[in-house]
Amino acid sequence: MPATGAGSIVDGFDSAEELEKALRNAEWEEYSHPALAQGTIGFKTYGITGRIGIIDIDSLPSDCQVTLDDRKNTGTVSATVQGVLGSQIGYTIAILGDEAGQEVLFTVHPGDPVTPSKVHANDLHGVTVSRDEALKMGLVTAKIVR
Repeated sequence: MPATGAGSIVDGFDSAEELEKALRNAEWEEYSHPALAQGTIGFKTYGITGRIGIIDIDSLPSDCQVTLDDRKNTGTVSATVQGVLGSQIGYTIAILGDEAGQEVLFTVHPGDPVTPSKVHANDLHGVTVSRDEALKMGLVTAKIVR
């Protein structure tokens, strides 16, 4: 798949259909992590690898600008920053939870989860702020945009 978007990416698939088949056929084990939200359950597979696309905001240069992003229409914004993907990681996490009484897949990504942003969007999507402003807002990590 082409490297576009923001955040961590899975490597080695030419299409969404190919990735979906691999996810369905992977051997998953139940997984626990402190960043998993209450009411969700995590699973881990070593059969699908990828690259880390998350960086700690406090590790960015002091003059760095981050863009607030709610591309998934969650009602909260995440920080994004232009950059290069991080290291290769040898496992992928799937997070499931309840939505309207039905168990659904919330996300799949290489590497461990991070605590989701609690910063409400309120027309902040696309707004650029300084690294320090992002930290004052309570944002801890930024998704790397390629």
